[in-house]
Amino acid sequence: MKNILIFDWSGVISDDRQPVYEANMLLLEKYGKKRVSFEDWLINTRQSVVELLGSYGVKTKPEKALSEYKETFDRVRKSDIHPTIYPDARKVIRKLSHNGSKLFVISVHPAQNLEEEAKEYEVYHFFDEFIGSVRDKVTGIQNVLENFKANSDTYYIGDTIYDIQVARQAGIKSVAVTNGYHVKERLKKENPDIIVESLTELLKYF
Repeated sequence: MKNILIFDWSGVISDDRQPVYEANMLLLEKYGKKRVSFEDWLINTRQSVVELLGSYGVKTKPEKALSEYKETFDRVRKSDIHPTIYPDARKVIRKLSHNGSKLFVISVHPAQNLEEEAKEYEVYHFFDEFIGSVRDKVTGIQNVLENFKANSDTYYIGDTIYDIQVARQAGIKSVAVTNGYHVKERLKKENPDIIVESLTELLKYF
């Protein structure tokens, strides 16, 4: 078996920063908090909406927060604010699949939205499995490793410092993509195994 490549979704394959921002702001307003600018929100993005609400002093059960987020995100998507696939993503994913890599997605993104977007972007059939609505990415990665008897050539590809930390905790290598949620300087401080400016650069390594 060649490489196992496990992708985060938001900010890596799907550029959903604007609709995620809007959904986050609507949730904050629901709990009586003020909006912040897109730039300030992006700098301080958290691993999930649960951590986001907690950072603003909102105490709610994780299940409730995730359910409210999905409802809000769905409402935003039905407006004029839509996620889009990164321009090079479809070509790169197709090439990686044809090269023999096993491809997965593990994401906190709501599972239903994840699969709907993958089908809309015409990349669904290139992946072995989509695992969405994940609260513990480390466990999700470890399950993939166990189920597919993965070797050392397994990488988690993400766009935040949390993705790099998750890969390290799961005992696999990390790839940081710099055109997503966290900027290059912030990502470099976490010492990813590989850092790329775009998905196209993955083809140099895999």
